[in-house]
Amino acid sequence: MSFIKKIFNSSTLSKNNLESVDNLKEKIKSLEKELESGYTELGKSIAYDHFNCKDKDNIDSENLLNNLKNIYEEIQNLNNEIIEVEKKAAKEKILKEKATLEKDFLKEKEKLDKALVLEDIDKAAYNKRIQELRKTIDNFEAIKKIEKHQELGILKKEEAEKKIDELLS
Repeated sequence: MSFIKKIFNSSTLSKNNLESVDNLKEKIKSLEKELESGYTELGKSIAYDHFNCKDKDNIDSENLLNNLKNIYEEIQNLNNEIIEVEKKAAKEKILKEKATLEKDFLKEKEKLDKALVLEDIDKAAYNKRIQELRKTIDNFEAIKKIEKHQELGILKKEEAEKKIDELLS
């Protein structure tokens, strides 16, 4: 696997963030079941209200609606929390990948330095390779954005590869 492809192939969420997202999704499933149950009760209450208008003290539709609203709002809050966790994880992933990329660059540079000293490569080849590696680091964010566009289906694979090649040439 090439230097560039090795860096840009990894999962988005770390184990801890994945567990956090899974826990939030489980809470949402539980609340959605509660919401479904509330909808059923609300339907029964409305039907009762409609057919038995005589006993107004037995009408509990308003409380049911308030409870459903609270559950719905909690689901929305949990969904927002999931989005924030995923955003944070994506930022952490990018920082980690960039650090790995820079670390790999230094390793590659050491190899090239040694090859230059041993005269296995000439100065022009050395400079060319260093420049190629530096472009990868300098264009890291742009490359990640292009990859994200491909992942989202905004760009086809060929288009994404062409844009990345243009950045690195």
